[in-house]
Amino acid sequence: MKIKFCGASIGVTGSCHLITTDKHKLLLDCGQFQGGKAVEKMNEEPFPFDPAQIEWVILSHAHIDHCGRLPLLVKRGFKGQIYCTDATADLLEVMLKDSAYIHEKDAQWQSKKNARTGKPPVEPLYTIDDAE
Repeated sequence: MKIKFCGASIGVTGSCHLITTDKHKLLLDCGQFQGGKAVEKMNEEPFPFDPAQIEWVILSHAHIDHCGRLPLLVKRGFKGQIYCTDATADLLEVMLKDSAYIHEKDAQWQSKKNARTGKPPVEPLYTIDDAE
């Protein structure tokens, strides 16, 4: 078994740990990076693995720095199972849609600002549709 720390290794947010065996790949958490523009820019980077090859995600709990990139993981090809407590699942349904709404509104605001200076529009990290 191998463990690769794909987040929370240079800071305390963005928890994401890839666990591989000879036959399986799974993630422990898939969290969002937080803490200012430079750190949050890390959310847009490609995952250091192919999301389509991940079979399972195990969530430790429903803090956004442990689950906040799940919709992005799905958007980029993850089709496996997600395991968590019932309480975490209940919170995720609300939290991830709320997070997506914030990403959409931030992207709209930045796109309007960019239009005034001739810069291209920006896309949200993920949308409400991605979070469902």
